[in-house]
Amino acid sequence: MEYTNNRIFNIKYSKEENKLKFEQKKWTSQILNSLKNNKWLITTLIAFLMFSTVNLIMINKFIEILQNI
Repeated sequence: MEYTNNRIFNIKYSKEENKLKFEQKKWTSQILNSLKNNKWLITTLIAFLMFSTVNLIMINKFIEILQNI
C-alpha cells in the first residue's frame, strides 16, 4: 500500500506538518520528463524544424531569383 501511495498517487508524508500531502509537479517538468522518455519525438521535432527552415530559405531564394529575371 505504501508503494502505491508513493508511486501512483504521488502522496508523501510531511514530518514537519505531520500529515499526508500530494506532490504536485510543475507542467514544465512533466513536459521535460515526457521528452526524455520519447527520444523519437525529439528526433522527429528537430528534423521537422530543420526541414521547414530549409524549405522556407529555398522558397525565399527562388523568389529572389525570379524577381531578378
